[in-house]
Amino acid sequence: MRKTKKRLIIISIVLFLWLIMLSTDIILVEKNQAPVFYAREVSYDDGGSKKYVGLFYQVYHVKSIDPEQGEQVIDYGYHLVPWFYSLDYVKEFVIEDAMDN
Repeated sequence: MRKTKKRLIIISIVLFLWLIMLSTDIILVEKNQAPVFYAREVSYDDGGSKKYVGLFYQVYHVKSIDPEQGEQVIDYGYHLVPWFYSLDYVKEFVIEDAMDN
């Protein structure tokens, strides 16, 4: 029983720390700022979009080139999504939402 209790405490601490990291990045994304807790950063040649990979989540800084306005880069901000979403999916969702507004 003693080993089980230690394991439960360790799992609880790890989960608590992950929730702190996730909530910090959520707050930063809502303020349109880059996340703090990420393992790596990936850049794309689509106007400057970036992907920040966290633990079981990703933050995309979505940018797109608008050919109608002479290669002007449009910044759609930061978006936190589950780890399995691709940039294409996020772009489709974000650009469609921006067109509706």
